[in-house]
Amino acid sequence: MPKVTINFNLPEEQHAYELAVNAAKLRAGITEFDSYLRQQIKYGNLSPEQVNAYQDAREKLWANISE
Repeated sequence: MPKVTINFNLPEEQHAYELAVNAAKLRAGITEFDSYLRQQIKYGNLSPEQVNAYQDAREKLWANISE
């Protein structure tokens, strides 16, 4: 099985190190938030304006991640 080693020069690259270490937690949080927005759109008692706002938030969330 292939292995990957990532080296960081601490403390200069502390921020990059913390992002790498916490990436799975960050991804899980983003996915959970997206699921919440989707559930509100699908099952919430929302006005059409609110539905549009939630949809816009979801689109912006994933557009920012894709960049």
